[in-house]
Amino acid sequence: MDFVETSRGRLRIEALQPPPHADAPVVVVVNGVFPSRDYLRDFRVEGAGATLVWLPAMSGPGFARYDLPLISEALGEAVERLHGGRRVVLGGFSTGASAVLGVATDSVRAWVAVEPFLDAAGLWPLQRFLETMAGRLHPEQMRFVAEALGLGPAATAPRRFEVRAGQPLHVVAGDRPLESPALGPGWPSLTSAADREALAAAGARLWTGRGGHGIYDTDRPTVMAAFEEAIRQAAA
Repeated sequence: MDFVETSRGRLRIEALQPPPHADAPVVVVVNGVFPSRDYLRDFRVEGAGATLVWLPAMSGPGFARYDLPLISEALGEAVERLHGGRRVVLGGFSTGASAVLGVATDSVRAWVAVEPFLDAAGLWPLQRFLETMAGRLHPEQMRFVAEALGLGPAATAPRRFEVRAGQPLHVVAGDRPLESPALGPGWPSLTSAADREALAAAGARLWTGRGGHGIYDTDRPTVMAAFEEAIRQAAA
């Protein structure tokens, strides 16, 4: 395993694809909570390099504290340590997307948030998952969810998150609304209607794809189209 040091702790990283030339942008993608072993390790883009970053405790060491703004700060440091001086597209999925929305650093020229959420209070699919899996998930990962999101048996209150990302900002979300749980199998989108409205007000371009929270599997072309547009903008 490879790691990058930040002032908050170490983050696991994996180089997925080298930049095609010296001036090419780099896409940094951040996983969410409880990812499967190989999730996003097949992420590839044209015209850019790609680096995968795991959230703390999800694959590798934990942090002393799991406040999401501090994790965003660590991600910004990681971007500068890994790719400072390059043009970076910073992308995230699920909780990783919410963390990415809190990153504002010099090298990031475009942001892509796939299925982010700004208010953990309405995340009933994740809350139900935590209740069902209680006692079977790693204690450090449960501490992450309790402290960063305010969810789970040890949590006090669900957290709300701010958007500090600049422009251009792309948000990709599924078309199965969080507010209508009976519309199909699996998880609906975790990006609520209120989140979409707030993100649009913050200047985000909204991309809607087929499916729910697992949009990377159900509508990868829409996800990758958002990243391709961000790469074009970062390279301009």
